[in-house]
Amino acid sequence: MEKLGGIIVALLIGGGILWMRTSDKSENKQELSNVAYEVLATIPNYSDHESDYDYYFEMYHDDVFEDHYSIGSKRVAPSFDEDGYWTVMFTSMITTATADGEDEVVEGLEQLRDDMF
Repeated sequence: MEKLGGIIVALLIGGGILWMRTSDKSENKQELSNVAYEVLATIPNYSDHESDYDYYFEMYHDDVFEDHYSIGSKRVAPSFDEDGYWTVMFTSMITTATADGEDEVVEGLEQLRDDMF
């Protein structure tokens, strides 16, 4: 079952990245946000802590996206450092949830991170 979850997550992310290559930056940021919510929803206890997961995601998404998206130039296409984005997102979300004493949320985020990487 865990393997199936990992496959679903990979497909969601792959679809999001494909979209990013054909859209502009603001559309890319929104699309990645939509994909990330779908990915977070795969966490087994997501429905029990939905507002917490969403809160931690929203806290960091805009800044982390900006740090990992390059708009490119005339000769260079836009690019996105997917691994860097997810690494920083998980680290930031887990650190803050840990500081807030949200042990079940931390556990869910760590499991999702481990499934993705």
